[in-house]
Amino acid sequence: MIHPYTIGPMAITGFTWYQGEADVLDPDLYKCTFPAMIQAWRKAFNASNAYFGFIQLSTWCGVPSIPFQREAQMSALKLPKVGYATNADYGAGCNI
Repeated sequence: MIHPYTIGPMAITGFTWYQGEADVLDPDLYKCTFPAMIQAWRKAFNASNAYFGFIQLSTWCGVPSIPFQREAQMSALKLPKVGYATNADYGAGCNI
């Protein structure tokens, strides 16, 4: 997904990420894979101090695992230079 962009010359100062609601079935796994992805991207781009901002998942179709996925997203905050914007109150049911 990112490999073609890791080959310079390009300067990266940060990333913005929106996971998408289709991938919310295993919040416990996401607690591990999301921070690992951030670290892997920083390493691949040779940008260990790059800011990583993510957008918290929105309300979507009453999927019961969404709140747990939002909590799993917060696991990334243990890393340096990571922040988020809440999106939990956006959307109307299935209309995001």
